[in-house]
Amino acid sequence: MKTIKSRDCGNSPKNSFVQDLEIAIAESDFGFLAKSVSEELQWEICGIGTFNGSSSIPEALDALNLMQADQLSIEFALSHGKTAASQSLRTRGLSDSQYVSNFFKFSSAKAIQVSRIVTMAIQRSNNG
Repeated sequence: MKTIKSRDCGNSPKNSFVQDLEIAIAESDFGFLAKSVSEELQWEICGIGTFNGSSSIPEALDALNLMQADQLSIEFALSHGKTAASQSLRTRGLSDSQYVSNFFKFSSAKAIQVSRIVTMAIQRSNNG
């Protein structure tokens, strides 16, 4: 999958980490996610449910069931204190696309580990 990163993350290590989290979720990178979250992780996937504990990452990724995409475009990744957000657009072919937004809460302001994730994914309308 081709990845187009946000241009706004270069000067902020925390924003770069948020962008890396977005990519890891998109690529179902269990290894990166497992070392980036706390044991007490709560991952809510809107419309699906909440997954508790770092051991639930594979189950959460399966439940998320993101579209297999040709391209991931990260529109933004930003952070402030113990919170962060990212938004991406996944595209396949010429007309199939999906928006994914993630909201993160860090265990501390140092942003070393994530304690909570809320994910929303929605199919993009072809009308605009």
